[in-house]
Amino acid sequence: MKTPELYELEYLFECDARIVDEEIPWYYTGVSFSLMRENKLIKFYVNPASGNGELRLEVNGETIIHLDLENVTEIQIIKEGKIEGFKVHFDKENYVTPLIVQTKPVVKIEWGTSLELQR
Repeated sequence: MKTPELYELEYLFECDARIVDEEIPWYYTGVSFSLMRENKLIKFYVNPASGNGELRLEVNGETIIHLDLENVTEIQIIKEGKIEGFKVHFDKENYVTPLIVQTKPVVKIEWGTSLELQR
């Protein structure tokens, strides 16, 4: 999995990374972040070596989105003007569009399928 440098993720989430096992490089053990913006809390965990992760969005302390992420191929930081966030790309065989998480100035999440759904 292609990922930004750890310091770039820490800058994006405005916090120090929480490394699962300090004796093992973060790329192999996993790392987590959290970011609070108004009443929304994003919790993000990624293990680049295994290509998986987890994303939670809580609003007023209640989980409204909980995604287990698998077959991740790349995490890319997005900066466009005052908007900051990250994009998670998946293996094309999963038939999903990239997961887009905006962290600044407000929290916003976009995701979808690349398949045409039929009734």
